Amino acid sequence: MRTLNNPRYSSEYPRIKVRIEEGEAKRNKRENLEMLLQKKIASVRYPMQELELNYPTTKGKVYSEEEDRYLLCRLYHYGMQADDVYERIKKDITEFPVFRFDWFFKSRSPQELQRRCNTLLGMIEKEEETRVTEEAKLKPTKGKVSSFARVYFHDFISLISLFF
Repeated sequence: MRTLNNPRYSSEYPRIKVRIEEGEAKRNKRENLEMLLQKKIASVRYPMQELELNYPTTKGKVYSEEEDRYLLCRLYHYGMQADDVYERIKKDITEFPVFRFDWFFKSRSPQELQRRCNTLLGMIEKEEETRVTEEAKLKPTKGKVSSFARVYFHDFISLISLFF
């Protein structure tokens, strides 16, 4: 009989709990990346032409900006949760006329395309993190200002009430 009081199952509880928490963290990260990708694609009217990618300074970049834009657009189109998303993207690359003579891009395996998409998503994630930290630096701290304003306003009201 399976019960929570059974020592066989209760001894496995911590291990199972850790696995569940890891799975939830992974799911939350993927959902966050999907939201950031959607936000990035929606930020421009024509993503295949206008999407700007902020590349970190790296030694050698073998993919062109056009190829990276195409990968992100296709990833957004199919969704990150699709089982065969990278096989579909590979098929699209072979059929897309712009890449007709791009042998490097056409010869990439689905695993290589997945690695490149993960790199691009990491770049988008870092870009968002830096944007958030820059916004936080520009905003004044609300607690100090509002408490000062509250005290000043209270004193002002007290002063006016003396005259009326």
